[in-house]
Amino acid sequence: MLEFNQFEIVSFDCYGTLIDWERGILPALPHLLSNRKIDFSDDGILELFADFEAELENQKNHYIRYRDILQETALKHKYKLAVISNIDDDLFAVTAKYLRVEFDWLITAKQVRSYKPSTRNFEIALETMGIPCEKLLHVAQSVYHDIVPAASMGISTVWVNRRQDKTGLGATLPASGQPDLEVPNLKTLVEVIG
Repeated sequence: MLEFNQFEIVSFDCYGTLIDWERGILPALPHLLSNRKIDFSDDGILELFADFEAELENQKNHYIRYRDILQETALKHKYKLAVISNIDDDLFAVTAKYLRVEFDWLITAKQVRSYKPSTRNFEIALETMGIPCEKLLHVAQSVYHDIVPAASMGISTVWVNRRQDKTGLGATLPASGQPDLEVPNLKTLVEVIG
């Protein structure tokens, strides 16, 4: 079990973790696919999205803004908070209005010029925050984008497994990694931390 008192900062992925993006993707993509006579199940649509997103993000010599790819936490009183996300600053600025939490740090793919699962995003985050990896707890929905690279650096992780009652992998690629804690939602995490 995690010793939550050791952490100074809790960081979150944004889309998928703070924002349940699969619920936003599913209403939009079937309409776009139907115009092209493509018929997929919800799981098929999310898996197709994961494949296309990874292909675009992994173009090593060409950075593409996340906006172009995509066309309530109660922890603030105990920890400093950060976002480490595959996003553009301007897109997060719009999202931040709805989160209603002031984050101490925002580390974006645009700033870092790479996308998770690159460990570079976490290296820059630790450097920017000025802390060792033992002081950071990273919370994310994607094992592929977040849990595996963060854990490989010695950062403690919490997996928000929103798909625990669903089939398929959803809008992330398959990955094998073990978080330090698994929760079904952010509310449960807040309850566990106390």
